[in-house]
Amino acid sequence: KGLLGDPDKFLQGLIPLDTPEAEAERRRAVGARIKAMRKKIGLTQAEVAQKLGIASQSVTNYESGKTDPSIRNLISLAAVLGVSTDYLLGRSIH
Repeated sequence: KGLLGDPDKFLQGLIPLDTPEAEAERRRAVGARIKAMRKKIGLTQAEVAQKLGIASQSVTNYESGKTDPSIRNLISLAAVLGVSTDYLLGRSIH
């Protein structure tokens, strides 16, 4: 069990187990932030995709909340959009 006690209970306290509806809403919120920042800096989905080295459809899927970006792509998106990963994930207002 280690220093933190039961690791499953510890992780449950940090990472809430969401319902499918809550998870879908979270993805939509992340997508909305990506889209808003992309538009704010005047880039198209194709331009963002090119900078990330991914398909334009991937950016479309992120913005619509259909899929989440991988960790690597999330970090790259944040850099391209000039924001933090915490902002894109809704954990920060900046």
